[in-house]
Amino acid sequence: MRNSLLSVSHAIRTLLLLRERQTVRLSEVAEALGVARSTAHRVLSTLCSYGFVVQTRSRGAYRAGPQLIEVGLAALRGVDVRRVAHPHLEALSAELRETVSLIIVQGDRSWFLDSVESMEPLRVTTRTGQAKPAHCTSGGKVLLAELSLESLRRLYPEERLPTLTPRSIASRAALEAELEAVRVRGYATNFEESEVGLSGVSVLIRDPEGRPLAAVAVSAPSSRLTDERVARFVRAAQETVGRIERDLRLESLSRPT
Repeated sequence: MRNSLLSVSHAIRTLLLLRERQTVRLSEVAEALGVARSTAHRVLSTLCSYGFVVQTRSRGAYRAGPQLIEVGLAALRGVDVRRVAHPHLEALSAELRETVSLIIVQGDRSWFLDSVESMEPLRVTTRTGQAKPAHCTSGGKVLLAELSLESLRRLYPEERLPTLTPRSIASRAALEAELEAVRVRGYATNFEESEVGLSGVSVLIRDPEGRPLAAVAVSAPSSRLTDERVARFVRAAQETVGRIERDLRLESLSRPT
């Protein structure tokens, strides 16, 4: 029993360390816990297996994972957005025959909370649990568009932005212009900005109080995302978001006060 409680304590202290810092290294966790690196590695491996932390690359630093972020969102908003949204994502994927994802943003990263994979032979594979630079994804952009200019510039203090492909937005000025276009048209696009050969569109989900909560993204091989299909995907995603927001409101009203 004592060993179990100690393991729980180590896990909680590691998560609290992540609250203070965007990323932590194995050596930092070992030092903070006062344990050997092997013990710290077991703690981090366990948290990784449950999605509470993710490793940025092999032997790299660790950052908060999608499960940790989702728990925080559920506590903050009083609702499990993934559970509410999932059946609607399944229906949208079946309608469009493309991969559909639920995306949130933490800091400058897009997190894929959930994905329903297309059944087409040539398809975008599931992205659940993955994180990408927010300015390189349609879901990230539709959520970044909700930030004030001051908040956006705090998030991106440098003019130069990291890129994933030759088509990624590479400067803060270009990002600001893109986000203004997102606000005007009401949806965001990603044309091979996160991965060559992959494109998509996203629509914002708001919580029952009207605050930005998450995004629904439809992703497809670029060869299939014609202008006509973009318009169709946006309409279908907007209808899906309307149903998700309705269910979020109903769930909010049904909770004890």
